[in-house]
Formats: sequence, structure tokens, C-alpha cells
Amino acid sequence: MIKNKNLCYLIAILSLAMTVYIINYVKISVKAPPNQFFNYFIKSFPEEAVDEETTTMTMKMNTTTATATTTTLSTTMTTRMMSDDVERKYVVFSCDGCGGWGDRLKGLLSAYALAQLMDRQFLIDFRQPCSLANIVDENQVKWNAKPNEPINSQNSHNYNLGYNFGAIKDLESADILHLTSKKYLLIHGAIMFADAFAKNKKVEKRLRQLNYETSEFYLHKQFHKWYNELFKLPDEIMRRREEFMRRARPTPNSQLICAQVRIGNRTSGKLKLIEELFMPLNDSYKYWDFIKSELLEKQNLTSSNNYKLFVTSDHESIKLQAAAYFGPENVVYNVGTSLHLEKDFLSENDPDCPLIRDLLFDFHLLGECDTLVVSHSGYGLFGALNR
Repeated sequence: MIKNKNLCYLIAILSLAMTVYIINYVKISVKAPPNQFFNYFIKSFPEEAVDEETTTMTMKMNTTTATATTTTLSTTMTTRMMSDDVERKYVVFSCDGCGGWGDRLKGLLSAYALAQLMDRQFLIDFRQPCSLANIVDENQVKWNAKPNEPINSQNSHNYNLGYNFGAIKDLESADILHLTSKKYLLIHGAIMFADAFAKNKKVEKRLRQLNYETSEFYLHKQFHKWYNELFKLPDEIMRRREEFMRRARPTPNSQLICAQVRIGNRTSGKLKLIEELFMPLNDSYKYWDFIKSELLEKQNLTSSNNYKLFVTSDHESIKLQAAAYFGPENVVYNVGTSLHLEKDFLSENDPDCPLIRDLLFDFHLLGECDTLVVSHSGYGLFGALNR
């Protein structure tokens, strides 16, 4: 066990190659046989992307960094977005069949990074399973603006990355600033290609103009800033979050411990999708055993007044399991949010789009945790970074 007065307990659990991310970007990578706890740690934080191989982590948030930072856009980007200049150009992120919320954020925020580099207005065309504008509000960037002309092959260039991870290497040497002269650059993809830009010598000057250090222009380091430049929660959801947090943190000194448990391989409700089995259902007890022994008992957290456990999962039964294990008075969760955002989950403008809003509500709550245990899930990882 590693203990540090700032980082507290760092340990990884469960069955694959494990990674622990801490708020100040210390990384601990762990590899071990299946279904065992691990005590072999490699301390480093390489600059490469956090990608599909990112699996289970335990995150202890450093409370000194919990205050939200104020973010501002570059002057050139703000001017361009507010201008009525007919010559303005666009990067449009189009999401059609691009996986769950974590995968969508990889492509979306990478496209936003590209828009900054190319000094183009950023737009989002996200309509499946619901329009993104029905889920979150615009913040500093007006990404929901509608072009005043049809987008066609004459005025647009289609750049389809999909899940082509090999394209990331190509972008490390490509002429990023001049990918196309056409008015609209359409980006399709669900990979974290933004991290290639920091390794591209051709954009170093542009990064300095935007007040970025090259070593900082990585999605995992800019996630909170970029996400909050783009999005804010609707007032209704903000009020709901305040109400939830009064339950989740009943006293000023109460600890909020969170578990994001992704199982996969389920078919329920409207979701007609069979996923890869990420983890056997009963292996979720390893989460509870770990939380009990390493996070509760060692910190002497014994009552509902000094801690709450917030659980989110793609299986509703996991929440009930946690409540049975720890006692319902110690566990908080939202009912009916055990979803996975996929292309065919709901049709456009479906009246059930509030279900997707509930899914993202859980995502935002992960940023409130003092300690977070996360499974193999971009949803969980980005929820942790969004603070």
C-alpha cells in the first residue's frame, strides 16, 4: 500500500491492466494476474493519450485543487465566433454511431482542439440518440449555431477518423493548420486524436499564440477547461444537483465516495444491444470489499453522517447490491440512469430524451467525489477529470 498525505490511498483493483489517475496527474500503472489486488506501481505520467486501454482506477481528489478554475477562450477564437464575417470557416463535429458518452467526448473535444488550432468556429452536429442541445446548454462557445447554407461536397471536406487509431500517428506530422481550405471541415470519429497535436512541430507557434504550453496540450490535461468552455448544465439540472448533493454530503465534513461500475453485456428496456462483457456481474463485490477495507475502515468512516457512497453503473442491480452491502442509509444513487449512450438507443426527438439527460447527470456528479473508484470506462475517467 502506498500512502501520501496529499494523495492518500492509491491502489488499483480488478482484472485487467490497471491505471490510477490522480487529480494532479500522477499516474500509477499496474499489471497483474486476473482477479487479484495489486501492489506493483510504476509512477509516471507519459504524454500519450489515455485511450481504450485505460481500465480500473481509484482516484483520491486533492481537496486543494477542488475549486473550479475560470476558463477563457483565446481572443482570436472569441472574435471569430462573435463576428458576422461571411468568410468565417468551421470545424463541425458530427456524431453518428460513435459509441458511448466517453467515446463521443474523445472525438468531440479533439475536434474542438483542432478548431482552436485552425482558428475556426466550432459546431456540433449531435442528434443521435438525442439532440445534444436538448441535454446540455452552450456555455462560452456557440456550438449549436446553424449554418445559413447547405453543407455539401463543394463547400466541405469530410475527415472520417472513426476508430482508426493509426490516424493519430499520421496527425503527428500532418499540416494540421491547412487540412483543407473549404469552408466546412467535417470531423467524424470516436478517438482521442487531439493528443497528436502536441507532438506536431508544425503547430508549435500556433500553440504559443493560443497561450498553451506544448506539454499541456493533451486532452486529459485540458479536459475540464475545454468541456466547460463548451457546456453548462441547464438551470433545472443545476437545482437538481444541489438537491442531490444535500443528500450525498449531509455535513460539511462528510466524505463522498463514488463507484462507477461498468459491467457490459446487458439487454434491458429499449436498449437492444449486447456489449462485450467487461466484468462478471458478481465481481462487483470486489469494489465493495475494497471500499470497505481501504477507504472506510482505514479512515474510520463508520456512519452515514461521515460518508456516503454514490454508485453509478450500466446495471441497475449494481446500485441495489451496494445498498444491501453497505446499508441503504449509506448509499445514494439515481434510479433509472443505468444506460449506455449508443446510436440506436433512442430515436431523434424521442420524448424519452430526459433519460439521456439523467445519464449525463450522473456523469457530472462524478466530479463531486472525494474518492472515486472507476471501472474500464471512458465515462468514468472523464467524469473524474471534470473538476
